[in-house]
Amino acid sequence: MKRELIDFDKRWFVKFKKFQDDLFDYYRSSVVGDVLDVKFSTIASGDFSRVLAFLAVDHVDLEPKKARMHSANILSRYKPEYHDEIMETLEEIGHPEWVSE
Repeated sequence: MKRELIDFDKRWFVKFKKFQDDLFDYYRSSVVGDVLDVKFSTIASGDFSRVLAFLAVDHVDLEPKKARMHSANILSRYKPEYHDEIMETLEEIGHPEWVSE
């Protein structure tokens, strides 16, 4: 089933990113004890080794419970007329690597 390409709303995206940044800042400021920072892409790829080591758990074969629904290329989800704006926005926020999951 082919998905319809979507519009990009820079204002909404920047607002969402700020919300996420603020939320994770709150989490980090509230935690007591050790913390493990791990990228979503690491978990999504099925690499749980750092998590298991952090938890001091013996190796267990685990599989992600969710499957990829979209291409790893973020631009492929948006209408082509937004691609330049998306790339510029990712550069502005310091995360050009987010073009790919």
